[in-house]
Amino acid sequence: MESFSSRVKQELSEINIWKNSNEIIAELYGYLLTFSDNKIVTENDYNINRFAKILKNLDYNNFSIQISGKNYIIEIKRFKKFKEIYDFQKLNEILSQSDESIIKALTRGAFLGRGSINNPKNGYHLDMIFDNVEYANIIKNELLKYNIDMKLLVDRNFVLYLKDR
Repeated sequence: MESFSSRVKQELSEINIWKNSNEIIAELYGYLLTFSDNKIVTENDYNINRFAKILKNLDYNNFSIQISGKNYIIEIKRFKKFKEIYDFQKLNEILSQSDESIIKALTRGAFLGRGSINNPKNGYHLDMIFDNVEYANIIKNELLKYNIDMKLLVDRNFVLYLKDR
């Protein structure tokens, strides 16, 4: 049986962003903020397909998709060059527009990358995992502009979470 979090991710992965290049780029950055290397791992085929579609839409076709057990892995080839193209200066330029759709796309990408949410019937809890505190703070600070105050928990990783009181 599919989890509540998986159903939410599937629904989010169906949102049409393909006419707005800044939303596409913002969602890409959301994914990238949650992973520190050239591989994105997920259990959901629709999630990996969405990330692949984002890359293709941005004319970046130098990646491969593998399946390992229950996991889908997308590996970005020539990652150093990729990170030169999509450096965080570009993200700052996009975020400076203060466009709500951009913040939504960025947050959606981070959630699709390494987020989870439980069924509100069982008590609300949402979290997103980051390898880097700076990246976690980008999302935290952008959401704060909309009075969404996520807490930062430092564990093996950096976890932004929101919990029902």
